[in-house]
Amino acid sequence: MAIRATSHKSTGFSPFELMTGRQMTLPLHLLYQPGEASIATAYTTHQYMTDLHQHLKATFAFTQEHLSKSAEGRKSYYDQKASQQELQVGDKVWYYLFTQPTGDKAPKSGRLARKFLPCWAGPYLITEKLSSVVYQIKISKGNKEPTLK
Repeated sequence: MAIRATSHKSTGFSPFELMTGRQMTLPLHLLYQPGEASIATAYTTHQYMTDLHQHLKATFAFTQEHLSKSAEGRKSYYDQKASQQELQVGDKVWYYLFTQPTGDKAPKSGRLARKFLPCWAGPYLITEKLSSVVYQIKISKGNKEPTLK
């Protein structure tokens, strides 16, 4: 409930307000503002729907603008620390293992859990550059797949 009622920095609105078009009424509001809660505005169904539609349309437009500014800020922060490096044929690289080997290929590590073992194998030699981010590597020792060391 706290997450749904709190306005987010990237949107400027709470998720509840974005979904319903109004702020969430919390028990605290009822304790300290009992007079305002009892006053009801007389709306027809058509008038309520028109007001809700206009409010949501304005809220979504503001949110889209706010989200795009937030995304630009996050991108510029990422770009400050990111570096792109192109590799060449003949360079040595490490190969990332997405899944841990099982059975005979699994390393005997004593008391360590398998999830704490390194996920990188290598170094392996780059034999072909397929694109700026895709490379073909030569697996040594006749293995079909890299193994953990």
